[in-house]
Formats: sequence, structure tokens, C-alpha cells
Amino acid sequence: MTDAVSGKKLKAEGCTIADCSDVKSFTTRGVGASIAAFPSTTAPTGFNVNFTDPITAASLTPFLASEFKLFERDATGALSTTPTPITCTIQSATQVRCLANAPLGNSPKSYLASAVFLQQAQAGQGGPAIVDPGVSTDPSAQFFGSVSANIFAACPPATP
Repeated sequence: MTDAVSGKKLKAEGCTIADCSDVKSFTTRGVGASIAAFPSTTAPTGFNVNFTDPITAASLTPFLASEFKLFERDATGALSTTPTPITCTIQSATQVRCLANAPLGNSPKSYLASAVFLQQAQAGQGGPAIVDPGVSTDPSAQFFGSVSANIFAACPPATP
């Protein structure tokens, strides 16, 4: 079997020639991502994107400003069309952290945090998050699609 995009032969992972000499079928490697508020125990200042597999930094670094966004919701719940300015950094092979460039405020505001990875790389917009080849050489070992989560700013302090 050959991957239609890369032209590379697909192979089963985790076996040797002796025990995989007659492989008739195999499953591709599923890679996932999730978003959580950061920090999660106090008033959030941003969010973390967590991947299920170690991702190669080269597939993320050029697109930290385009794949990760934070949008404020108004009182009706409608999303702003202009993203809240954030700065994203790679924390580890499985985590990217995005923090708001200014405080999110001390009011009950809601935000939508999102990460969008295109299936095919496009100029200035990024492409899939590719699993570290030391973990998997399977061409399907990548994350594309989107994940999102609601983030809530702090409520005003109680007045005595």
C-alpha cells in the first residue's frame, strides 16, 4: 500500500519482519488535541492546547500566530470577528500555551479559544501538526482539523 499524498509505502508499526511478513491490514494512527483554560484553577490568562502525541516543533513554530486564536464573546454570546491578541509558545512536545497580551479583565467575560490545523499546508496559514518521526513514521500520524473551548475571565471581586 502506498500513501496517495506522499507516495511513500505504508507500513505497520511495532513489529519486526518475522512477525509482520504477511500483514494484510492495519489501522492508521489517530492523533488528537484538546484545549483547556490556563491556569485552570484561577482566573484564566489564556489556554493550553494539548496533543495526544509528541508533535515536531517544525510543524508548529512558523504558524503559532495563525493556527491559535482567542475570540471574545459579547453579552449576547456573539463572537468578535477580531481575535484578542495572544502570544503562543511551545511548552513541550505535547503542549502549546497561548496567553493574552493584555489582562482579560475582571468581569464575567467569555472567550472562545481555538486551534485550527489545515489538512494540507497553505501559505501563511499552516498545515497539520505532524507527530515526531521518532515516535511514528506513519504518514497519517498528524493532527488536522480544529479544537475549541470556552474560556471565562474572572468575575468581579465581591464587595463587602
